[in-house]
Amino acid sequence: MPYSQTIYSDEIDKFIEDFKNYLIKIRDNDPVTADHYARDANVYLKYRLELPLNSLAELFTPEHFQGFVCFLRDRKLNNSTIKRRLIGAGRFWKYLYKYKHNAHPPMTLDDLDIKVKKVRNATRPLTPQNFFTVRKESLDGIQHIY
Repeated sequence: MPYSQTIYSDEIDKFIEDFKNYLIKIRDNDPVTADHYARDANVYLKYRLELPLNSLAELFTPEHFQGFVCFLRDRKLNNSTIKRRLIGAGRFWKYLYKYKHNAHPPMTLDDLDIKVKKVRNATRPLTPQNFFTVRKESLDGIQHIY
């Protein structure tokens, strides 16, 4: 376990718990969403605490957040998972800064020049013949029900 993680473990656990409560009570997030964001924050912390850390006020920096993107991409995660993890970790960054626990103001993904491309579903549109076949089968099924 890295040195910095052993020093800050209790304090970080408290931040995560306070963060979840903030999401639920102040931001009115669903508890499941709050749990996901807390998990995303923990993934960031796992990444970040492997690197030298002088103080908790330096937990989030633009450079480290950009490194986190590389960390997630190296793990071969889906783009949708990467984006959600970035949003959850970014929300945690915003929370820490708002309550004066982090020295660096949060930045948007765009400001950090981070882009997570959407993966389009490569489905082909129906041909007119297929459309009419599907439509007829649907109508026949509905008539059978009623």
